[in-house]
Amino acid sequence: MREETYMRKEGLNIRQERFAIAYAHTGNATQAAVEAGYKPSRARQTGDELVSNSDIAARVEIEKARINEQLDARLIERMEIQRRRFIEESDLALDALHGTMAEAQPNSPARVMAAIAILDRAGHGVAQKIEANVTNHDAIADISDDKRQEALLEAAIATGKVARLNGAGG
Repeated sequence: MREETYMRKEGLNIRQERFAIAYAHTGNATQAAVEAGYKPSRARQTGDELVSNSDIAARVEIEKARINEQLDARLIERMEIQRRRFIEESDLALDALHGTMAEAQPNSPARVMAAIAILDRAGHGVAQKIEANVTNHDAIADISDDKRQEALLEAAIATGKVARLNGAGG
């Protein structure tokens, strides 16, 4: 009892402090009273009384603010981790697209789709999906890869399956 009398002069006693912290975390006055060391048989009544105490209410608000600061810091940290992970995975995806461009056959649909994806990520989005059907492989086998890709893109533009990009020549 001496400790409670001494603590009261300084502010809350130990059990009131424990109650305020527990209540800030749980929002349940009965549970907080039990956690603070009050008799379980009177926890509901004690909890209700403690919640109405203005000093305890002020301490609860301080604890809630501290909890929110911790949550905000954790949220910011998680967002930064997600941002870094997104950048890393975006770089890997772009590398994979560049690899497809380098390895795929010149008239490969995968190569065309990789080119579209790269252009899209670079801010030169293609208005519609290119659906280029190459029916005569022998006829285009005699021209260079660059000319073949140019011909495919021009064919898609001519048929209206893709819009010409701003700044593109032709």
